[in-house]
Amino acid sequence: MKMKKIFTLFLLLTVIVCCKSLQVSQGKSVSPSVIELSGDNYYPDSVAARKDGTLFVGSMWTGQIDSIPSGANRSVSFVPPEADKRTALGLLVDEKAGMLWACYWDFHRFMTVPAQLKSFDLETGKLIKAYDYPKGSIGNDLTMDEDGNIYTTCSFTHRIFRLPAGGNALEIWCDDPMLSAGWKEGWTVNGIAWNGKSSIYVSRTDNDGFYRVSIKKDGSAGAVQQIAVADTLTNLGYDGIAALDPDTLLVAEYGTNRLTMIDVKGNNGRKKIVSTGLNFPTNMAVVGDGAWVVESQLDHMLGLDKAPPQVPFLLKYITLPSN
Repeated sequence: MKMKKIFTLFLLLTVIVCCKSLQVSQGKSVSPSVIELSGDNYYPDSVAARKDGTLFVGSMWTGQIDSIPSGANRSVSFVPPEADKRTALGLLVDEKAGMLWACYWDFHRFMTVPAQLKSFDLETGKLIKAYDYPKGSIGNDLTMDEDGNIYTTCSFTHRIFRLPAGGNALEIWCDDPMLSAGWKEGWTVNGIAWNGKSSIYVSRTDNDGFYRVSIKKDGSAGAVQQIAVADTLTNLGYDGIAALDPDTLLVAEYGTNRLTMIDVKGNNGRKKIVSTGLNFPTNMAVVGDGAWVVESQLDHMLGLDKAPPQVPFLLKYITLPSN
């Protein structure tokens, strides 16, 4: 009887070990909380994710785009720096179409060549097509609605451009004076996110502006409403945003080195601090129960901090609180 119990216990332990091994083989092992990016001058700006957890991150300095397979802790090259030396800003994954979208602009020579929105094959990184922004414009960040229309902010002209699904050219979608009201200097509209229903949210970098733009039934831009958010920023710097649900936004605040959530009720927003002490966060990609946050260190690149940046550049995984 005793031997039977020992044998039963042995079988149970064997099953447990096998189950754990199966979980690891199916990619359910614990992922890293930090990802290192290649290169001492990467200066990442934006990050985007596939449903399987694969990440893509673009360099504001070199223009390259790296990828990070789910569970890896270091990036590898996906799109090399381009010949015209444009640099990469916003990224967007479109799995349905099998494309990675990216905003490129001429940072080093300040727009000697036109800024472009580019699409790449999501598997190979091969360029599919490039769309020029109007002269004097750039694309900062990207979002897409359920119909495949792409929206992109321009921080120089204070506009939102749209590339209609299947379209061949960018068009001005929203040019509302509210998006530049009170502007004195610096970038204006920056982060952008579709709320999953019938609105686009945008953030401003030059002040603590946060806005909702409705989408009319014909696809045109509707009313622009400013969201009054409690706990406004004293050090300016709203950047990338992501919609967790139609009324909850995740926001990178590089002016305060924080990741925050904004709960929107009507035209008011309540802020909840998620993480502090980040290194100039500019954007994030929601994966699982958390978000991969870009620590851009752009303050070093722009000369706001004269000290050398900390290398390697990093993405950090931040677990999100439940609402």
